[in-house]
Amino acid sequence: MSRPAENPFVDDEAENPFSETHALNRQYDDDDNLETPTQTNSFTYPSTTVDQREEDLARREVDIELRENRMKQFGRNNWPPFYPLIYLDIREEIPPEHRSMALMAYRLWMLLVGVFAINWVGCLLLLIQGDGFESLAAASGYLLIIPLSFLLWFRPLYNALMKGHAFYYLVYLFFGGCHIAFSIYVFIGIPSTGGDGLINTIRAFTSGKIASGVLGIISTVGWAIQGLGLAWVYLQVYRLYKRKGLTIDAAKSEVTAHGFRAYFSRSSSI
Repeated sequence: MSRPAENPFVDDEAENPFSETHALNRQYDDDDNLETPTQTNSFTYPSTTVDQREEDLARREVDIELRENRMKQFGRNNWPPFYPLIYLDIREEIPPEHRSMALMAYRLWMLLVGVFAINWVGCLLLLIQGDGFESLAAASGYLLIIPLSFLLWFRPLYNALMKGHAFYYLVYLFFGGCHIAFSIYVFIGIPSTGGDGLINTIRAFTSGKIASGVLGIISTVGWAIQGLGLAWVYLQVYRLYKRKGLTIDAAKSEVTAHGFRAYFSRSSSI
């Protein structure tokens, strides 16, 4: 018998499940259905690390804000310019109605520094010209009044005008009055007292000591200007003190409420 003809439209290998080609095709088809992992270069931090970084940033922002607030409240040391020790800014800290008085007091204090220097040189010339060592020694001791005057009457006046407390007013009125009396003393220029003032200037000219006389004139005029200027400021501050109704009892109450040491701080609440 003859073998029946094969159907040309039937793929024997596809129909035969046991053929090698069919098995391989099925394996490749299964592999194509698998998901291909996506590669990425980004790194995801653990949640604990992210939280810690956020806390650090928040803490840093709080620290910066606190420092900025402190700078606004207390400022930064800016005086004296060559070696800043304290913060001093009349235009920022003193109310507008008292600003001119504070500026005048500051300029008078700066004038005082220059007058002390001229007074010392004048007394040095007196020593060179044979008037004894007492005047130069006393004039050298007077140089200590420069920092003391700043601490005892200018700074209390500055704080009084800035904060308005009776305690500061009283401190200024006491030490400011003492300084005015001292200015009168050195203006007179009693010999051998360290003041190159009026009497020493007259003696220098009458004895032919022209250089000492010229310095004596400058020193005498300087003592007069700063003394009269400080007397005017003193009078204005005293009137302001009375107009505000401040008293010694008010100063005692302030010290009792805040403590004596509190008045040496820069806290705006005091």
